[in-house]
Amino acid sequence: MRIRKITFSETAVALAFGLAVLFWWEVAEPIRSTGWRGSAEQWLALASVGIGVCATLVAVGGALFALSKTIRRDD
Repeated sequence: MRIRKITFSETAVALAFGLAVLFWWEVAEPIRSTGWRGSAEQWLALASVGIGVCATLVAVGGALFALSKTIRRDD
């Protein structure tokens, strides 16, 4: 069995997904715990979700792009 070295790009993909999960868990807490009442805190959380969606897409997209450039196929 051959042990494969983990590249920086693969680490970036794993980190991006891990941070996305933590972000969504933390941001959704005010909405999840109390139900939607339209308070200022909930509107701020909703705005954070919008910003987080953009940041997550950029981070994961960039990490996947970097990963696709570093994968070498042995034909």
